[in-house]
Amino acid sequence: MCISALPGRLPVSHFLPPFATICPMKLEMSTRELPSGITVVELKGRLTLGDSLTTTEDAIKKLAATKKKIILDLSQADFIDSAGLGMLVACSATATSAGGQLRVSGAVPRVQQIFLMTQVYRVIPLYATIEAATESFN
Repeated sequence: MCISALPGRLPVSHFLPPFATICPMKLEMSTRELPSGITVVELKGRLTLGDSLTTTEDAIKKLAATKKKIILDLSQADFIDSAGLGMLVACSATATSAGGQLRVSGAVPRVQQIFLMTQVYRVIPLYATIEAATESFN
């Protein structure tokens, strides 16, 4: 029996933001190159288990194999789950094994909190801005 079907219980949808069930946000990715040669990967949406995350992971790993300095801009990523964290750690490992470095910038408070709770910031450095992450490479 579903929890939401029990008498006196609120439906699960009551606890979700209005947009969560109506229009789930897909993960979008775009890249750009800074004049300093650093590649910025902008992620927009939710870093959660699913096909979009797998596709994004593959793309970032390909970049990490050829680019030595990568910043993942999470300023437009509003949520991350354990699969998203795992993807970031795997991409960081790929970059490191190829002799590169990966940084994360601009994480929203909810994503920052997850980085801190799980201590992923010890593996992947977290910076407030792209500029701060850029300076950390020097």
